[in-house]
Amino acid sequence: MMKIENQSEREKLYGVLGILMLGGLWGLLELLCGHYLRVSYLPLKGAVLTGLGMGVMGLGFGIRPRASRLPYVGLVTALSMELGVLVLHCSPMCRANAMLAVSLHGLVMGSVLMLAGRGERPFWKLGFLALFAALGSSCLFYPLGVNLAPCRYLLSYGAQGGALTFFLREGLLWGAFSAVLFPAGVSLGRALREPLRTWRQQAPGLFLASSSLSLALCLGVMVLCLRAGF
Repeated sequence: MMKIENQSEREKLYGVLGILMLGGLWGLLELLCGHYLRVSYLPLKGAVLTGLGMGVMGLGFGIRPRASRLPYVGLVTALSMELGVLVLHCSPMCRANAMLAVSLHGLVMGSVLMLAGRGERPFWKLGFLALFAALGSSCLFYPLGVNLAPCRYLLSYGAQGGALTFFLREGLLWGAFSAVLFPAGVSLGRALREPLRTWRQQAPGLFLASSSLSLALCLGVMVLCLRAGF
C-alpha cells in the first residue's frame, strides 16, 4: 500500500473507497435478495429491494453525511449489475431497468438530502425525506423504464392506468419500506462513525487494506453467485 502523505488526498481516497464499498454491498444485496424473492415467489420484491438500497445509502450517510456522494453509490451499484455481461456473456440490456432504478434511487435521495440542507436530523424527518425520495424515484422510473426496456411487467400497467397505477401499486410501497430502512441505516452508520474514524486515524494502512479487501470480497461473491445461476 503506497504511503499517502497529503491529508486531503487521503480523505478523497477514503471517500472513493466508501462509495465503491457501498455500491458493492448494494449490488450484492440486489443479487442475493432479488434471487431469493424471485424463486420464493414472495411479493413486494421491488419494495423490499428499494428499501434495502435506501438502507445501504442510509448507512453511508450516517457514517459520512455527504449527500452529494449518494448518486455515485447508485451509479456504482448499477455498474456492478453489469458483471453478468462479463460472467454470463448476456446482453447489457438484460438488467437495464434494475440499473435505471438504483441509479434513480441514488440520484433522487441525494438530491432530496442536499435540498433539505445540512445538520443531524431525527429519525422521523429522515423517514419523511426517504419516503419523498422513493415516491419521486417511482414517478420517474415508470416512464423512463417503459422507453428504455419495455418489459412485460411494466407494459402490463399500460392497460391499467399507466403511471398512476404504477405509483399507487409500487411507488407507495417503495416509499413505505424506504421510510423505515433509510433512517435505520443512518442510525447504524452514526453508531459506527466514531469507531471507524478512530480506526482510520490510528491504523490508516490497515483501514485501507481492509476496505479494499471488503470490496473485492463483495465483487467475488457476486461473480460466484452469477456463475451458480443467481
